[in-house]
Amino acid sequence: MSVRSAEAADLAPLALLWWRGWRDAHLPIVPKALATRSTLDSFIDRMAVAMPRIRTMGPVGAPFGFHLIKGDELHQLYVAEESRGAGIAALLMIDAENRLLEAGATKSWLACTVGNTRAARFYQKAGWTLARTQTLPSEIPGGWFPLKAWRYEKTLTQRSAWAARAESEQLEARLPSLRGSTEDEGRQAGVYLTSDGVPWGRRAGDRLGSRQV
Repeated sequence: MSVRSAEAADLAPLALLWWRGWRDAHLPIVPKALATRSTLDSFIDRMAVAMPRIRTMGPVGAPFGFHLIKGDELHQLYVAEESRGAGIAALLMIDAENRLLEAGATKSWLACTVGNTRAARFYQKAGWTLARTQTLPSEIPGGWFPLKAWRYEKTLTQRSAWAARAESEQLEARLPSLRGSTEDEGRQAGVYLTSDGVPWGRRAGDRLGSRQV
């Protein structure tokens, strides 16, 4: 299965994937003021704007993960919790690096929130180097929130080939089970709740024109 451009039916599940992944990685390490403003609705709005630049993997309407590039920055890379460990992050990273290179961004960068050691280990494994710590604006409804981040950089000189063959083989081995689980979830509209207890299928599905998650 290859990395593809996101489609309209991916919007709702991608926003939910992003919100859940962000909370999993960031709730223990960011200020409460930022966590409070990082609502599911805010991620829906951000994903809607980003859709033309989103690259994803998995069945349409049931994605496994995504990446988002802004200029010379790898701005976001997330994998659904149930799909982690299958090599999907590696394939998304390869695609992201190739897209950056094709766009002429030979020296690229990404921001990793200070304290997000799991993500930092992955970036280091992928050949990204910690350049410095800096305060960057994190998007919130109506503005920005200052957040300390580790800035990672990488010089891209040729198409990415850092991932080991075993990771791709591991992904291929797991794809049948991943497809089955995501398809089952997609048939259960409203199984996820928003932060205020509203079934996802009722709010996001109605709002976005899709009841898939």
